[in-house]
Amino acid sequence: MYLNYRKNYFSQNGEDGIIEKLIEQLNLRQNLFVCEFGAWDGVYLSNTFNLVTKHNATALMIEGDDEKYKELLKTSKKYRNIIPIKKFVTPQEIIL
Repeated sequence: MYLNYRKNYFSQNGEDGIIEKLIEQLNLRQNLFVCEFGAWDGVYLSNTFNLVTKHNATALMIEGDDEKYKELLKTSKKYRNIIPIKKFVTPQEIIL
């Protein structure tokens, strides 16, 4: 069902459109907070950057690679609703 809503603004496989549809259906348009692991520069193949730019979401973006994190810092200076974190995250560190 949701595959019909696929759109790529920044994502790779249509996730941007599917996420937008879910946000609409769940009425999550205000005070949106998202998190992206392996954020790179915050833009490249991002499943959350569209939410930052189009929906004013606050985004916790996590990147462990030194060079990619430097690029993420540049993006976060332009988009103040991005919170950059330099860290490699293991499955054991994620608490559900």
